[in-house]
Amino acid sequence: MIVATLVASCGTVHVRKPVNVGLHNPTLRTMHLHADVGFKPDERKWIAIAADNVLQQSAGTLDVHVTYDLDFDSTLSVVSHSGDDLLVRAPQDAPYVVYEDSTTSRLLGVVAGVDLANYSMVGQKRIYLVADRLWTPEVFEHVAMHEMLHAFGLVHVDDPDAVMFYQVRGPRPSLCLSKADAEELCRVNWCQPETLNWCE
Repeated sequence: MIVATLVASCGTVHVRKPVNVGLHNPTLRTMHLHADVGFKPDERKWIAIAADNVLQQSAGTLDVHVTYDLDFDSTLSVVSHSGDDLLVRAPQDAPYVVYEDSTTSRLLGVVAGVDLANYSMVGQKRIYLVADRLWTPEVFEHVAMHEMLHAFGLVHVDDPDAVMFYQVRGPRPSLCLSKADAEELCRVNWCQPETLNWCE
């Protein structure tokens, strides 16, 4: 889950450059997401960028495929995807979003179906993006990456510049895995952080 918090800074934007340390051969994990047809064209582009970032920065170990064929106006579509992994465009007035808003900050995204407390992947994974709250392309891509990584089993990290930090820090959050993200990815996927394409 990721919540919004706008953090003021000195106005300097630090761009972290990817560290290309080469490919390796740990376990390839693929997730096939059946996505809500309600995602707008720009949002689909940003989701594709997020999925590509996950693939490239994980050095090819985490692969997300997205097919836009989940239509909530069609009972047949909803029933046919009842056991599939889903990517849903959640409205701001959805009951779960309203509930989370009352207990935390404004909810931007959440994933269900992953038991993060016990580090296990259980059943269907459902990623919900509250797209109307993702106010810049960078925020949209960041939150999409964050929730995709949760769906692969990663938990929050303490580095405020990390993709897996629990808050979005301003309109231009990181779109690149930090060292803390790489360490968390390798905890879950049995790899060495130096083999991934994370940023300094």
